[in-house]
Amino acid sequence: MPGVAGNCWSIAEAVGLDRPYRLHHLLERAHWEEDTARDVVRAFLTGTSAPTAGS
Repeated sequence: MPGVAGNCWSIAEAVGLDRPYRLHHLLERAHWEEDTARDVVRAFLTGTSAPTAGS
């Protein structure tokens, strides 16, 4: 997002949120399965369905 400072308040406002709390939780506190998140994002960007667990 060009022109948006890299903090949760600015990013939240840029995507239309009133407050940054949900975004802050997502970026700072949420537990991520890194490999699964990578696969889901890759599948989204390439237009294919994400692989299921165990495949």
